[in-house]
Parts: sequence; C-alpha cells; structure tokens
Amino acid sequence: MSGLLGHGAAYEATHECDLLILLGTDFPYGAFLPADVWTLRRFRDRAALRASLSRLREGLRGGHGTRAPMSWRTVVELTRSGRPPVL
Repeated sequence: MSGLLGHGAAYEATHECDLLILLGTDFPYGAFLPADVWTLRRFRDRAALRASLSRLREGLRGGHGTRAPMSWRTVVELTRSGRPPVL
C-alpha cells in the first residue's frame, strides 16, 4: 500500500528497489512512484491500457496553453511546507 493512504515502509521499499513491478493496477498517483527505478506495468485488460496510453498521448500532444509564472507567495508557502518548487 503506497500513495495517499499508504504506509511509509511501502513508499521506502518502492524507492529502494531495482525493478518495480505493478500487476493488475492502474496506479494513479505518479508522484509516489520513483523516478529513478525501472517500472514494469501489467494491465488487466485492453481498456485500462488504452486509458493509460490516451493520457500519455494527450500529454505529448500539448496544446495546454501558456504557464503562468508562480508567485513568490506560493514559492514561500511551498518551501515552508517542505515542498520547494523544482526549477
């Protein structure tokens, strides 16, 4: 159990492994998955695979408009909460 309602030990285990295998799940919380670990996903059915690939296609297609600059107040609030913005 990882994610918003998960356990700290599961979060640490997913970040310390060499290969993360996700079987039959459509894990929606990408922020909780490690960026530097190889991840292998096995989808239950074609509909789940199609939904995942459509999100990827939408992100690659673009057309999301221009990004508004972050205010300094938001930068300070994020930094105080332990989540400094990534440049």
